[in-house]
Amino acid sequence: MSDKSLNQTEELKSRLEALERKLDGSNKSNNQSANNTEITFSIKDSFEKLSYWTNFIGTILYIAFALSCCGIMYLILQAGMDDIPAGSLFAWLIGLTILFFSAKYLCDFSSNTLKYLRGSGSDYRQNNLEDGLVNLASFFRLHGIIIIINLCVVAVSVMYFISQY
Repeated sequence: MSDKSLNQTEELKSRLEALERKLDGSNKSNNQSANNTEITFSIKDSFEKLSYWTNFIGTILYIAFALSCCGIMYLILQAGMDDIPAGSLFAWLIGLTILFFSAKYLCDFSSNTLKYLRGSGSDYRQNNLEDGLVNLASFFRLHGIIIIINLCVVAVSVMYFISQY
């Protein structure tokens, strides 16, 4: 081989290696963005504040749940099961269920988010963030369903009252 073809071969090899490094680097960055979520200070600060407040509200809801359970038990013991209408008891149980799951979803979100912010190990941290966001989504899904049901009840009530006049 001549020097010119040898130089061209070396140049092509170096270009190929540079291209492979570039492609490998872009694959790594794509994998990193898929596996490791990089957060800035302001996002971390926002997550910490969100975690604090959701934990606070979740704790308040757990306290409301406990006090509601005590109040319902007191009413049942005072009035007796025969004097309490079944519809009221059913409504209380639905209310308690909503309180419990609202508190659970918020506290689980807060716990998982704090583990994400303070944890080590990229897979562990990513799983915590995903679990936390799933809990937050469940909280909003639950309350979205409740809002839709309430809007339907209001719409039916308005139509009923309009038809009465």
